[in-house]
Amino acid sequence: MTTIAPETPAHSGSDLDALIREIAAGSQAAFAQLYDEISSQVHGIARHLLPNETLAEQATMDTFCSVWRHADRIDRSDASARSWILQLAHQHARLSQSAPPQPLSQSAA
Repeated sequence: MTTIAPETPAHSGSDLDALIREIAAGSQAAFAQLYDEISSQVHGIARHLLPNETLAEQATMDTFCSVWRHADRIDRSDASARSWILQLAHQHARLSQSAPPQPLSQSAA
């Protein structure tokens, strides 16, 4: 009988912490690596909480923009990089739920 191992992250928490430190120093390569590592989990949270794919994509993008802008503010004694990012994803999804719909601009109509 074949057993299937549960999906495990490619990087340990300490690897993600190292990527966050590099992102805080401005490394675009580290940001791309972090995105590749955790974007499916971020998007999964957003998709679970939001009613459609468009809102989930926006919340995912907002989450990674926050990571880029605030990588230097993470308190590593309080949370791992993974939990911090997933908490941001949850917060952005919740904000998207409560935001009023944006009207189309005249040029988009």
